[in-house]
Amino acid sequence: MPLWIVASHVVLWLLVIGIVILMLALVQSNRKLARAIITKPLGEMGLAPGTEAPALLANLVSGEQGQLDDSPYTLFLFVSPTCKPCVDKLPEFDRYYDSANEHGLTTALVVNGSEEEAINMTASFQSKMPIFAASKMESTAFTDYAIAGTPSYCLIDSNNVVLKSGIVNQQLNLLVPIPLTEGALSGSSRTLPSPTGYSVSRVG
Repeated sequence: MPLWIVASHVVLWLLVIGIVILMLALVQSNRKLARAIITKPLGEMGLAPGTEAPALLANLVSGEQGQLDDSPYTLFLFVSPTCKPCVDKLPEFDRYYDSANEHGLTTALVVNGSEEEAINMTASFQSKMPIFAASKMESTAFTDYAIAGTPSYCLIDSNNVVLKSGIVNQQLNLLVPIPLTEGALSGSSRTLPSPTGYSVSRVG
C-alpha cells in the first residue's frame, strides 16, 4: 500500500478520535451545567448575592433611562413575550414600580425579544417603567444575568452589587418588599440605613 494512503488513513483516524473526544467533553460539560441547574433551588436562580452585576446590554424602548443612573437601587425584571406568567404579572409589576419609585428603587423590565415584541407585550397598559429589549439573538443580557427561566428578577445597588435574584414565584412585594429590609433579603431582622432613608441589606 502506498505510503501516502497509509498517512491519509492515520490522519483520518486522528481526526475521528479528536472529534469523539471533543463530543465527550461537550456532553460532560452539559451534564455538569444541567446538574447545577437542577440541584439549585428554583427561587435562587440567577447571579449570587454579593457578586458584581454586569452592564445591561439592551436597548431602551420606553421610559426614562436616566432613572436607572439616578436611583441607588435597581430591580431588573426579566420576562418573555411567550411566557404567560410573565404577561399575567405585568400589571402587578407596573403597580410595584409606582410604589418602589417613591422609595428610591427603580424597576426596569427586560424583555427577551425585539423592540417591536417588547412594545407589543406592554401595549395593553401605559407602563411608566423603563422597558428594555434584550433578544437573545442580539443581546447577552439574559446570559450575563444567568436567567434560566422567566419571570425572574435581580436587585442591585448603586455599586452594581447583586443583593438578591431569583424566579418570581410569588408576589413581587414579598420577594423584594418596600421598604427593603435586611431581614427580607438575608434572613436577619436587623435593618440598615440607606442613602434614601429606607432600609436595605448589604450582601457580600
